[in-house]
Amino acid sequence: MKRKLMKTATIMLIIIMAFSLTAPASAAVSGRDAYYLSVLAPKPMPKAKESYPAKLILNVMGMTPARLEFKGTCGINAEITDEEMLDILKASLPAVSSYRELQDPVDDKVLVREITEKLEFTDEDIREILDNWKSLLGLNFVSDIISGKTPGIGGSEVTTMLIEAAGGKVPVLPIIPDAPGVGTVVSGVFISFDQYEKDVEKYENIIKLSKAKERLRAYDSLVRGNIRERLKEKGDWTITINSQDWAELQYNWVKGNKQIWTADIELKKTSGGNFDSAVGTYEGRFEIKMDADLSVFDKTYANFWADSLNGKTEFAGLPKPAMPAVPGGAAIATWYPTSNTGKTSELKAAFEIPDCKLTLSLPAGVSRAFFEIPISGSNLFMTEQTEQVDRTIVCEADDQQTHCTFTYQVIVDDYLYAQNDHTVVLAKATGISWEASNSDSSSDVIDMPAFMNMTLVIDMLGR
Repeated sequence: MKRKLMKTATIMLIIIMAFSLTAPASAAVSGRDAYYLSVLAPKPMPKAKESYPAKLILNVMGMTPARLEFKGTCGINAEITDEEMLDILKASLPAVSSYRELQDPVDDKVLVREITEKLEFTDEDIREILDNWKSLLGLNFVSDIISGKTPGIGGSEVTTMLIEAAGGKVPVLPIIPDAPGVGTVVSGVFISFDQYEKDVEKYENIIKLSKAKERLRAYDSLVRGNIRERLKEKGDWTITINSQDWAELQYNWVKGNKQIWTADIELKKTSGGNFDSAVGTYEGRFEIKMDADLSVFDKTYANFWADSLNGKTEFAGLPKPAMPAVPGGAAIATWYPTSNTGKTSELKAAFEIPDCKLTLSLPAGVSRAFFEIPISGSNLFMTEQTEQVDRTIVCEADDQQTHCTFTYQVIVDDYLYAQNDHTVVLAKATGISWEASNSDSSSDVIDMPAFMNMTLVIDMLGR
């Protein structure tokens, strides 16, 4: 009775410790299931997690060259939820014929803890027990085990072999002593009855411990195998790049603007290898967008024209815009801006690689590499190009006799291009006015992908 009460107390203590030392399980599982998770789930909870730096290098050539870098990762991040772990624990019960429900492996866990705490004997104790059993059973292989001729076999495995050799029966002394302190001589070795009883109890506990551990090993092995299979289903290696970079932009001779680029790339491994390796074929989304900030252009375009009229503008090899002439050849001292109005200018572009697919491969015997994969701009398909500019500039000469009104409009939408330049120059002193205009429209737009090339870098070597 006392032994039964002690066992019950021990189990309760283990349950209390399990709840106190384990992080709370998902709210979706019951308290009982949370207990099963705390006792049976591998710790730490398994997951497939590995990541390497990745980046896309974009080179834009032409009148406003730029080199941009978009950082990302090539990695895997799959975890098993509490609900999935419970399913795996239940699905692994057939690993042991005597397991019917999750309480069965829990009972074995408790048994292992109890017996381990109860035995508390040294390797020397095991050696003494084996010596005694050798004399009782007369098994020659015991001598080899004791002398270390069979390495890698521990005490519990030895006793398992002994009980199997004895036909599953606990050996009995040839002469049953009728008083404590007496014994018998077996193969020239005296074994007392008291020592025999101690050996038998320890022997039985070791066998229980060994059998329980054997069942748990078989169960845990299947649990981990099922976890591995589940991670294979969930764990997709993915190249993910979702970041921005920017560069200076000279727009219509005005410097100081920004071209802001965004890369949105998600390529999942669809074939080749498993979640243990990054090699394989990747497919998915590959998009790049550009949205320019033309606020400097909008703010300073009037100053640009005043400087141009005054001959102060540096065009740095770019085509010089047509300057308005002053009718009658009036002498003008200095121009300065008096008005700058219009809508906020826009410049946007977007590109994609439809059905993007690439393959990472490694030479035989190589597990990691530094990948540099060139991607031609010819693979890009332009999905958007928008340019909306509508500015009206007024400049006036400091003689207060002449002023210039310049209207500049550019509209690019749905791949249709239209431009309108309209200049009006008035000379107050002579009453002469002069007007010039130029307009152009076309279905042609700049083939930007022809001026772009890319390199995808995946660094598995830590360069």
